[in-house]
Formats: sequence, structure tokens, C-alpha cells
Amino acid sequence: MSRGAEPRARAVEFEAKTIYHSPENPGYAAWVQLWPDGDRLMIKFLERRPPPAGVRLSRPPLDVHQWEAIGLPAKYDFAALVNQVIYMGSKDGAATWHEAFRGPASESNLTNDSVGLSPVALPDGRLLDLTWSMPGYLRESTDGGRSWRPLREIMDPAYYDVAPFSMRLLGDGKTLVIFCPYAHAWGPGKEFPGRLHSTPGVKGAWQAALFFSTDMGKTLSGPIPIYPGVPVTETDFCQLPSGDLLFIHAGLFDGGKAHRQLIRQSRDGWVPEEMLEVDGRAPETFVRTNEGYLVGASRNAPYVWSEDDGLTWQPVEEIPRGEYQPRAMLLKDNRVLFVWHKGGDLPYGQSDMYIGQHTFKLKVDEPRIRSRLALSRVYDAKLEKYVCAFDARLTTMEGKPIAGKPIEFSIVARDAPGYAPFGGGTPWVHGAKQIVTTDAAGVARVTYPEQHAIANIHQTYQIAARFDPDHSDSQYLAATSLTIEYYAVTPSGHQ
Repeated sequence: MSRGAEPRARAVEFEAKTIYHSPENPGYAAWVQLWPDGDRLMIKFLERRPPPAGVRLSRPPLDVHQWEAIGLPAKYDFAALVNQVIYMGSKDGAATWHEAFRGPASESNLTNDSVGLSPVALPDGRLLDLTWSMPGYLRESTDGGRSWRPLREIMDPAYYDVAPFSMRLLGDGKTLVIFCPYAHAWGPGKEFPGRLHSTPGVKGAWQAALFFSTDMGKTLSGPIPIYPGVPVTETDFCQLPSGDLLFIHAGLFDGGKAHRQLIRQSRDGWVPEEMLEVDGRAPETFVRTNEGYLVGASRNAPYVWSEDDGLTWQPVEEIPRGEYQPRAMLLKDNRVLFVWHKGGDLPYGQSDMYIGQHTFKLKVDEPRIRSRLALSRVYDAKLEKYVCAFDARLTTMEGKPIAGKPIEFSIVARDAPGYAPFGGGTPWVHGAKQIVTTDAAGVARVTYPEQHAIANIHQTYQIAARFDPDHSDSQYLAATSLTIEYYAVTPSGHQ
């Protein structure tokens, strides 16, 4: 069966629901957080509303110096409003929600971090979350969120400003992971007086980093920098069946460039692999379904999905767009749940802002099997040397050969367009191409006999192979080999 240039998937059993709307219209309910707590789903969010008629809230005079240092727009001073954090729970898989309790927002009214970010319910009954209070910190509650106390700073505020954004308890039930970008400290008496100050000519001061804890937040190890050279302040991640962590950075935070980075769980600790620039449609939050697909959303943007662990992303069809600052969870019945607020990052009264949800299952048309492509240089046993020929072996992830498929080989000579010393080359952009079909063993071979006449012992080439670069195969996912750099002239074992 033929297919288009992109795989297709639909949202089935889709349902949209308003979870909470303030009595006022326009209302202000925003910045929702989502987490599991035993047999319940929990959300919390920030509500702002005018005080009752005839009531005037007491407030200190606005500190214009603090305002200038923080660097926020006018009308983001919410002290004249009633500010509350509302907790709601669901015991029926997000079919219905009931208010658990509400309380006063405990943080600065100058920011929207009062609600706390990325809550985690611990096995010992505590609730942890993160604050973005310039600098942020880790805090804990022993009464389900009714009261909070600081647990620890994440970095020394004398030197660093931190903006912790996401936190997960891994599958082992004991490893806590915190994503926490950091930058130079700012404030009175420091080198950078304001939050928005920066060094001339330097692109972004933020460095993304991970912290780990195996004692439920009492001590932290890190930082382990990730996303090198990219000022990432918001990202999402999931744990793969291998135990590794997969991070996706949405393009909306870096001028349309999206990134993917795998953090390996090695016997000696967590090790970041190389960062990859990926499809610009990559989302700001996502979940991994039981089938291994990623499903994600970005603020006020179409839902997307990926069948290759985040390298490429396609729109989910037959579903409306998502809403602002979404949070995601996979439910027990394999439905995906996204909670969000309608509106944006706005002051009170500018738009009607309320809490809602979308739930659906992902139905993939013509699901494809993952493939692997391994490129190797041919060894001639009679000559006892490596020759200028290469085998590309196409298999499933389990090692089953895939026969009858075209493999594209691309090659570039040293210092030619497309060649890149020490990695990063793209031979298929400028290189000479040959297409060879895999045999019954899944192997396609290409030879370069003209290279055997080369006398220059320093002459090198870079070669790579690709299967289905246009994503048009109906059975298998695309695959790209490693790039091999090699010397045309090789020694023989006879010498």
C-alpha cells in the first residue's frame, strides 16, 4: 500500500472539557499543573479575581526598583486581586473533577509561580514541587499541598539564578530528576542588577542542566549540563524502557529550532549523548504511549506525534489545536490527557482564561516497523586488507533482515562540499550517490574500484547510507547509518 511523504495518525475517542471556570467573565484560571497521586489524578492552578464588593485589599506600596530589576510588563502587579491556588482531583480517569481545597497564593504577586511547578507525590506521603521565584527552589508539603516549606536551594543564589521547570520520579521509585536551567545571579549589589541584563554579544545566559536525587530531594547531585550552547529554559522528558531519559526541546523557545537529547543511564552515572537538531514541530510537552509513540502539544498549536522517538513529528489529525501551557499524562487505558488554560501569559481581565482538558487515543494508520541500518567497510580475506567497498545491512531492531529495499549511499572526498572533519558531515547533501537494493540477508553493497588506484596515502572519504530518506516506505521506518571516514589506501596483512 502506498503512502504519502509523512505517516498519518488520528485522534479517536476525542473529548474536550472545561474543568474550571471562574465565576467572573472574563475569568482568570491559569498555569495548571498535573500529577498522579495514588489512585487519583491531581491538578492545581492559580485563580485571580477581584475582591468582594466594598472590600479593598491592603497592600504595600509598589516597589518600582524591584519591578525594574525583575523586568516584567506593566499590569502584572496582582496584589489588588484575590490570589488563590485551587487543587482538584479525579478518581475516574479525568472524567470528572472535584475541588479538593483552595488556599492563598503564597509566593510573590509579581509572578505566576505561586502555583508551584511539576508536583511529584512521593511514596513517603510528601508532595514536592518547584518554584520559579527568582531564584527558584525545591519545596515540600506534608499535608497534600495545604502548606509548604522550602526543602532546599538547588544552586547557591549568591552566584546563580535558577528557574527549575520540570521534575520526575523515575520508574525505580527512588530516583528524582530535576530539569533546572541556571544563569548568572542578579539583583542589588551583584554584577547583573536586573534579570534581563546580559553580556554584550552573548546569546542567552541560560545553561540547561539536570540534578538527581536518590533520597527524595534531601541531597542533590549535579548539575549535569545538557543542550550545549542552546538557552533552553523549558523542556519535557520521559523515561524510555531502557531506563534512559529522552529530552525534547520545542522550537518555539529557540527561533524555530528544536532539539533532542538522550541521557544514558550508565553504570557510572548519567551521561548526555550528542544533541540533535530535529523537526521544528517538536512539542513543549509530550507522553510516550504503550505502543512507543510520542504524542505532544505546544501552546496554541496543533497536536503532534512521533514514531521515531522524536526525530520527526507529524500532526495528529481530526483534533482541534491545543491551548496554552499544556501538561500531559498517559492514562491507564492508553488515552493521552492534556490539561491547559485557555488564553496566554496575560494580565487579569485581558482575556477569558479557564482550565480545560483534551483526551484522546492515538490511532496510527499503517503502523510501521522500526529499522536499523549498519554500514561497514568490506574486508578482503584473500588480500588481507580492507578494500574500497561497503556493506549496508538493513534489519529490524530485533535483527531480522529486511530484503528488497533501496539503500542510498552518499560519498564525499576530503575537503569537498559536504565533508566535515571530526563529525557533523552530511554527505547526502553534496556527495555522489548510488542506490543499491538489499539482498535476502538485508545487505546492499557498493564498490568504488577507482579508489584502488589512488597513490596519496592521506586521501580520505566520508560515506553514509540511508534507507527511505523521504519517509515513503509503507512497512518500515527510515534509518540512517553512521558516517564512516576512511583512507583509500590501506595496508595488507601480507606486508
